[in-house]
Amino acid sequence: MFKKSLKQIFTQPLMVLPLFLCNLFSKITLPVKREIGLDNGIPDLNSIIQTYSSEIMTGFLMFVLLIFISPYLTAWANLMIKDKALKDNIDFKGSFKEASKYYLKVLVVSIALIMGLIIYVVAFLLIIISLFYVADNGSVGIFIIGIIFFILILVFLSILVTPVIPILVVDNEGFTGAFKKSFKFGLTNFFNILGVFVFTFIIIAIANIIFTKVEFMQTIFNSYFSTLVTVYIINKYVEDKICCEVNRSEITVSNDGTLIE
Repeated sequence: MFKKSLKQIFTQPLMVLPLFLCNLFSKITLPVKREIGLDNGIPDLNSIIQTYSSEIMTGFLMFVLLIFISPYLTAWANLMIKDKALKDNIDFKGSFKEASKYYLKVLVVSIALIMGLIIYVVAFLLIIISLFYVADNGSVGIFIIGIIFFILILVFLSILVTPVIPILVVDNEGFTGAFKKSFKFGLTNFFNILGVFVFTFIIIAIANIIFTKVEFMQTIFNSYFSTLVTVYIINKYVEDKICCEVNRSEITVSNDGTLIE
């Protein structure tokens, strides 16, 4: 399944194009060329807005694009990957129209995940500050262990929630149902998903080394290769679902045969 997914992101570029654009938008950074002088004290809000007006406007437009257009592109890409997995055929126009049905769900889940990440980061920072205070008194080991511990938790939670949107689209699930199935699927396929994460991380790290002086190429490569995770999850989820349905059918047929006898 991994080889199949890896092959698809190269042989079906239009299928992952919307997802690639979402990743690209989220990785673009704004160059800041001007600085506010502090000779006259701390600047007020008006001076900050006037100095960085173009950056603020561009950042706002990118935020709107990422929050309100990205969910539609995400749903569209997930539908095309689903069609490829189930029917071995992609309906670009049909999937684009159908994506509107999933837009609100994907938007709500995306905001929920962003809020969850913010809460986690804030909690992480508070604990790190506390650990830093402890480490400052001689317990450096506690500080290091704490950082490792919370990174491992972040990886664990990422594996559990990454399938949420793909499952939401594949099964047309609700908010609660998608999270329940995501947790179950993430736990069942924990090491498979972790392996894809590690593989993607290694490839992206190698690309960053190769394109050290070309930041734009790093962003392009990272954004495109990151689509592998979603493609793999949908392919794996569909495969597991089909296998489960086949097994149920065989059990039903077997039971019917027993009853007939």
